[in-house]
Amino acid sequence: MTLGTSWATAKGMSGSNPDGGSFGGKEFNKRPDAISFDYWRYIKRETKENATIVAYLWKGTYTQKNVPGNTVISGDPTPYDMTDRDRNILGMPTDQGGDVTKAPDDAECIATINYAITSSTNGEWETLTIPFEYKTSSTPEKINIIFAATDYFDRTKIVADNYLCIDNVKYVYYHSLSDIKLNGTTIDGFNENRTEYTVKGNMADYKNALDCTTKSANSTKEVNWNEANNVATITVKGNDYDVNPSSKTVYTIKFDGTVGINGITTSTTTANGAIYDLSGRQLKTMQKGINIVRGKDGKMIKVMK
Repeated sequence: MTLGTSWATAKGMSGSNPDGGSFGGKEFNKRPDAISFDYWRYIKRETKENATIVAYLWKGTYTQKNVPGNTVISGDPTPYDMTDRDRNILGMPTDQGGDVTKAPDDAECIATINYAITSSTNGEWETLTIPFEYKTSSTPEKINIIFAATDYFDRTKIVADNYLCIDNVKYVYYHSLSDIKLNGTTIDGFNENRTEYTVKGNMADYKNALDCTTKSANSTKEVNWNEANNVATITVKGNDYDVNPSSKTVYTIKFDGTVGINGITTSTTTANGAIYDLSGRQLKTMQKGINIVRGKDGKMIKVMK
């Protein structure tokens, strides 16, 4: 099964010079993180043949000259100029066919999957998610996905009566965080599926200390600071958000402290400077947490104890 066009060639009753595969695909300009599907597989116990899942994203057009494109009983197969052959895009050698060209010059393979299913599901349906391996940051133009009950790139391993059934094929777009750090330390209790956190302290002290990492390089993030409510929100959107608004996760960090104080004036001075808490009350000594200290030069500084 393929999103492209399958083809095969061979000569004579003996089927000599066999070749085949898939060419072409579908127009596609997203960057999915993985593909997910349900599958059922039966294999003979005495065989070690693998089933194969192949997928690739690319841009541009690949053309190979003089590829034998049909099966004949006598004579030679008819040669064709084949467009976007799987092996050409994947940079794999070909046994038959002429020179390969690509256009424009920046045509390239952007991401690939080449996965082997090695065992039977013993009569049960199973779900599998396979990530793409991205090679470049380019935007794709086309995609092809191939499901083969055989070792797709080695026809010498084909065994009769092995089966692969596929259902519910989906693109997967991650829209979560893999880490949230404050002052270089992962936030307490972090889990990519947990979306609400409470942090002791003043939000203003963390504005330049928040570092969050998306699970996928293909997703985007946006951080918003709500000073009125002492809350920071991190919105992560999957690469398909423009067509799927549900591809979004919002993380909320509530800071359990006051917004802070500015412009304190006082006539009180001490040898070490006056000390205040976050509400502006003067203290005799520093307390645990954040203290506001008035230096001898009159400047206000924050001190954590």
